[in-house]
Amino acid sequence: MIETLPDVLHEHREPLYLLFRHLHALDRPILGWAELVHQYDAFASTPVGECLRDTEVEWVLRRTQKAVAADPLLYLAVRERVARWRYLELH
Repeated sequence: MIETLPDVLHEHREPLYLLFRHLHALDRPILGWAELVHQYDAFASTPVGECLRDTEVEWVLRRTQKAVAADPLLYLAVRERVARWRYLELH
């Protein structure tokens, strides 16, 4: 799934920009899994964010254990499965 993420990021550029900007605006440099999923669900229930439902973005965010918001970057620690981690840096 992560291999196809660049295409999805390009396809949904504007809603993802707004989601990441919202995460930065929380003024919490480290977000745990529960907070990240809560913020994503709230954003995805808006008209702008509903296009992100059932995409690779949702798959990645639901498997992200920690997110670090260091303006302008967002770092994600994604646990794909047991003993398999990926670390993403998004600008």
